[in-house]
Amino acid sequence: MRISRCSLTLVVALLLPSTATANVFSELDEPATIESGPTISIASDKADYAPGELVTLTGSGWQPGESVAVSVVDDGVAEERWQHDAIVTADENGDIVDRFNIAEWYVAQYYVTARPTRW
Repeated sequence: MRISRCSLTLVVALLLPSTATANVFSELDEPATIESGPTISIASDKADYAPGELVTLTGSGWQPGESVAVSVVDDGVAEERWQHDAIVTADENGDIVDRFNIAEWYVAQYYVTARPTRW
């Protein structure tokens, strides 16, 4: 039996400098925040995706021109692992965008990590 539409969930995490405290795991519509500094965020355009569907991650609060490493990994339930890695550059407003197609072969929960490349 072939499943034509599957539900995928992205769980968003931000890796922050060790001097900052933050809510590490965040709901998709609630960006993680640094309590002693600027607010940075990353979120997906949808909560669920069909296999192979285009995902758009957006973020804000980064330093203008800053390189941000974005990594998306699956939950490791299936034998075959899936991962997406990208380096994106924050625009003049400190906003980032990363677009990619999610895995086509199985339903999973995906974890997104974003961190400045400078540390």
